[in-house]
Amino acid sequence: MQQSVLNLFRGLDAKRFRPMACGVENSGAIGAEIEAAGFEVVNLGLVRRPIPTILALISLMRQRQIDIAHAANFYSGWVARLAAIIARVPVRVMHEHTLFDRKRWARVLINRLLDPFTDGVITVSQAVKGQLISWYGYADDKIEVIYNGVDLAQFSPVSSRSEEKKRLGLDPDRPVVGMISRLLPSKGHRYFFEAIRELLDRVDVQWIVVGTGAKEHEDQIRREAKVCGIDHVVQFVGMQRNVSQWLGSFDVYVLPTLQEGGPPISVLEAMAMACPVVVSDCPTNLEGVEHERTGLIVARKDSAGLARAIEALLVDAELRARLGIEARRHVERSFSVERYVQRTSQYYEELWAKHERKKGVGYSNAGGSSE
Repeated sequence: MQQSVLNLFRGLDAKRFRPMACGVENSGAIGAEIEAAGFEVVNLGLVRRPIPTILALISLMRQRQIDIAHAANFYSGWVARLAAIIARVPVRVMHEHTLFDRKRWARVLINRLLDPFTDGVITVSQAVKGQLISWYGYADDKIEVIYNGVDLAQFSPVSSRSEEKKRLGLDPDRPVVGMISRLLPSKGHRYFFEAIRELLDRVDVQWIVVGTGAKEHEDQIRREAKVCGIDHVVQFVGMQRNVSQWLGSFDVYVLPTLQEGGPPISVLEAMAMACPVVVSDCPTNLEGVEHERTGLIVARKDSAGLARAIEALLVDAELRARLGIEARRHVERSFSVERYVQRTSQYYEELWAKHERKKGVGYSNAGGSSE
């Protein structure tokens, strides 16, 4: 989500928009990068303190004369929208990134109460849109599905995977199969480890896990690797910002996730680099990957099926190449950063024009609208 904010800020028309990022609790892992790119970042540092947070946001919105308040996910979403209502911000946008596994009635109540005061809703997938309509009663035409985008210049096919392996200290002559995600049980690391156990005696592979997470989750996932008896062959390399370099070394990318809000950015980045992917059949993966055309899809929690798919790619170089080429083309058509920015900025303009019409003054250039 934070990466999407940075991508959006970089792509917005500077003559039309003056974006500012506000972290309710903190500025996140990418906050410093957003600031280094020349954009204002405000960190409130208010951890789960709704009333002080709302008051601080009201003051900030009035001081900066915010025209568009764009709030992401549940907690930030409701406190920011409520503050925007009180501060009389003209356009209020909710951005939902999460597909929930069960209905939480507090979320339902708050979102239904705020719905009449929300001008537009962005979701990262059709699956999330369906959930918002079903649970919160949002109107279909109030929701815009805008998929996250990939920087195609940064994530592009490498000329030699062997060279990328060398740069990372890996064996250039052995295939690499990897997974990049937060260390979180719902990402399905357990099923990756079980698949590795099945393949240990059949393929000679370097197994890589990129990512970090809360200590309790990281400890649990490392224990799962030990229980599976494969901890001695899996390399946990932690958080890496040079994701493209790691993907460039992968011969196969795996994500057996149980649930995602939208087509996962890491999957799209792998596809952009023409790296063949194996993903689970959670609904949002199906919005990004087409089985046997742009990747391979296996049933969730099916470790044996995951092992078969990985092995099929490892033994068939032609299949890897074909899926990789088609995956790159698919991302170019549907998941580029340029497409994401263009659709988001166009949505801002549509909502602003609607606001101007309500005022009865017609649509005119509003100057530099702030987000």
